[in-house]
Amino acid sequence: MQNELYIVADAIKALREARGLTQEQLAEKADISVSHLAKIETHARLMGMKTYIRLLEAMDIPIKEHFIHMGTAKKDMMLKEKIWYLVQDCDERETSLLIYSIEGIKKGLKEYQQDSRK
Repeated sequence: MQNELYIVADAIKALREARGLTQEQLAEKADISVSHLAKIETHARLMGMKTYIRLLEAMDIPIKEHFIHMGTAKKDMMLKEKIWYLVQDCDERETSLLIYSIEGIKKGLKEYQQDSRK
């Protein structure tokens, strides 16, 4: 449950940054303190539904749009958690091999993407 709450806070922060708003600007528009917003964004404080809605309204974000964004964020979080769990039971050698493999795959994907654009 806590991961889901962090995803909501992270999504609020990402949307604020995407709109070029500072914490001060958003807090003022939502009529909350800058300290409260900062604590929400750093997971030091959970946000209630009223605050959540006020933040979305202050950024002119329809709730539906935010849920779409959260769905994407949750999928991203789930993928990162899968990778984390795979690495958890690896010894140092296995971890190094995984890192080198992932780096090689990533490099190959970038080269493929560049070649396909030509």
